[in-house]
Amino acid sequence: MLATIVAMFALPARSETLPIDPVAQESPVWCWIAVTEMLMKHYDVPNANGGGDYQCGIVGTIAFGTRAQMCVSNCALCQVPAGSAQTLVEAIEAYPKRVRALLGLNADDVSATHRARALTEDEVVEEIDDGNPMIAGISPSGGSPGVSQHVALIVGYDDDGATLIVNDPFPFDPSHNPYLAAGANELEPGQYEISRTTYKSALRWRETILVKSSAPGEDTQSPPHFCCTAAGRLGPYPNDGSTLSGGACFGTNAFGIAFQGTACL
Repeated sequence: MLATIVAMFALPARSETLPIDPVAQESPVWCWIAVTEMLMKHYDVPNANGGGDYQCGIVGTIAFGTRAQMCVSNCALCQVPAGSAQTLVEAIEAYPKRVRALLGLNADDVSATHRARALTEDEVVEEIDDGNPMIAGISPSGGSPGVSQHVALIVGYDDDGATLIVNDPFPFDPSHNPYLAAGANELEPGQYEISRTTYKSALRWRETILVKSSAPGEDTQSPPHFCCTAAGRLGPYPNDGSTLSGGACFGTNAFGIAFQGTACL
């Protein structure tokens, strides 16, 4: 009788999926750019590319004022992977700032925080319920320990977080699709339903980037105005907020000698 009463009053399993359409990456190494596009559209950050190609707009905006300046007019010259979680974090945080600074468009800030692990069921539920997707660093074919081969976007959950809804930008061939091989359901092209434990074990979810948006100015930390190099701390230099602490900086000193380093306070 007690078991029957408990069953009668058991709450239904929670489920939630954010309204984020899957986006395909436009080059074999642009999973990080495609994931950034999905994030920015979710947070209503405008397309910086007047030509309409959002991923090219991200590449060109991030490249502006750097040694990759040539990619502003031709994004095809920047067919490069992120290389690290830190690069992706910096790109996510820099893009909205540069949209405002360079183009004068309205855009909320987007912050990103790296976690060197997969999330628990409760953490997934909390993030999605707060309206925030999360980036999963995965290695479907193995790869080197500590380095993710690929990134995808977790946009929802089912069964109280035991099942994930994932937007993966890579256009996998059906015969070599790691999601289908792991027993996932393809809900639509580029979107999968897969158990969290299977995502960790079969697709090797090993790291996560948490994201959230905020109105410009809510983050009171001052942007860095110095460049820390092997020769010491150089500057100060103007910074509209588009270069973040730890980001790349380079230039030419008063003696005409080129330098490079990381932005610092």
